[in-house]
Amino acid sequence: MTIRTKFLGVTTAQAFAAMLAASTAMTTVPALAAGEQTPHAAPATDLAQETAVKDFSIPAQSLASALERYSDVTGVSFAYKTGDFSGIQSPGVTGSLTPAAALSRLLSGTGIAFEFTGDRTVALSKPTADGQRIVLGTVSVEGQGESAYGPVDGFVATRSASATKTDTPIIEVPRSISVVTAHQVEAQKVNNIRESLRYTPGLVPETLGVDNRSTEIIYRGFGSDKALYRDGMNIQSQGFTALEPDTYGLERIEVLRGPASTLFGQNAPGGLVNAVTKRPTDTFFSEAQLLGGSYDQIEGRFDVGGPVMDNGKILVRLTGLHRDGDTQIDFVDESRTFIAPAATIRLTDRTNLTLLGHFQNDESGSLLQFLPASGTVLSNDNGKLPSSRFLGEPDFDNYK
Repeated sequence: MTIRTKFLGVTTAQAFAAMLAASTAMTTVPALAAGEQTPHAAPATDLAQETAVKDFSIPAQSLASALERYSDVTGVSFAYKTGDFSGIQSPGVTGSLTPAAALSRLLSGTGIAFEFTGDRTVALSKPTADGQRIVLGTVSVEGQGESAYGPVDGFVATRSASATKTDTPIIEVPRSISVVTAHQVEAQKVNNIRESLRYTPGLVPETLGVDNRSTEIIYRGFGSDKALYRDGMNIQSQGFTALEPDTYGLERIEVLRGPASTLFGQNAPGGLVNAVTKRPTDTFFSEAQLLGGSYDQIEGRFDVGGPVMDNGKILVRLTGLHRDGDTQIDFVDESRTFIAPAATIRLTDRTNLTLLGHFQNDESGSLLQFLPASGTVLSNDNGKLPSSRFLGEPDFDNYK
């Protein structure tokens, strides 16, 4: 059975209510015999009880077209079964009438019944040949669609907030955007933002190799170490002093290519990277991991969160890790402690307050020696040195 939903001039919540109405029986409206003049409405909402009149001038035409004209005047959205409305003509409606009275006249003689299911949503239905209403089974809907600030199921994101700073479908944004999701980061088994961007077009993300002290990235030929953002705000960087958020605490890594100074302030014309922090969720979850790697690397991390009250008004999340071990360069150890608390408070049905915290402590050293001719890459008169050779002073060179 095909359900056609008509959404005109309504909010997302109202359109969603109309979609549910099309899949659920409304038994409060009696069936109409063909030719009956006035459909019966169930005045259960503000719109149904509205006494203010509006001016209508809708001539006789197809029912689908007449409903569109009605929606333009009232802002109402309709939900109905496609097959029940083909070939039906509406007598139209003209004059100053309340929305309910105008809809009754618009449907007069069509045999269509209607019910107000929300502030601006109406469900339409038609009796069967034996005069009985079709009763559909209850449909349960859980969860919600993708958000530009939330998780992505898989590798392909459909929404982003980096180009416009609003939750917008990527296909509607006239800019070049790439999104690296948390699932992709996990699948690649990478440890930082620069490694996560290896397969992103238009970027050279690892210009300094494995060195972990800077996020120097080349965007469309323009190099910058100051184009890293977290939740739309710039992460201050001065040369080799940059705080790069740990990828385990991120929901997605978004790349906006091209000039962006209008929204983000002074920036390189090639583009920028916006890291989106993990936020609390509506359902409880928890995970803990213990990982090991080359050079005696060991890491423990956890992520836990969910509602803390039965009414779902307060949501919390706590993400953290500790990583420690050696590196591929002699005398250079690497240690990171990271913890990120987050809380969302639902003040009203349409207003949320989200608080994000971030503590990160990094201790390391120089992993970039800058001297290939010394023998680490190219041979010289002194012979070829091992690539792990540290060319500084271990007791002096460090990074915290």
